[in-house]
Amino acid sequence: MPIIEPAPWRHQFFDHVACPQDLFIPTDDPEAWEWNPRHRWVFDKLVPLSRRITRVYLYHWNAVSGDNWDSGLVDPRGRSRPALRVLRGEQQTLEARARRRAAQQPG
Repeated sequence: MPIIEPAPWRHQFFDHVACPQDLFIPTDDPEAWEWNPRHRWVFDKLVPLSRRITRVYLYHWNAVSGDNWDSGLVDPRGRSRPALRVLRGEQQTLEARARRRAAQQPG
């Protein structure tokens, strides 16, 4: 199975997912770090920023028609999904907060 899951009881969640035999997808952080050097910065740089970070999820930003796995914020037709609205709302909140802080700084 290309989806590598160390806990046998969790195989039931992935058995039905079609995946190319030459693609290996880890489900746990240690394997994700080891097998995906391009994503190590998430674990090496971002996670240590806060003790509140207890889980890391990497998503495909865009769905591709015909994919079995789709965690995209945009569907295959380019339409935004509800999660994209949430992400944009959070981004706007952070930007507004940064503008307020900048306005309060002595000039």
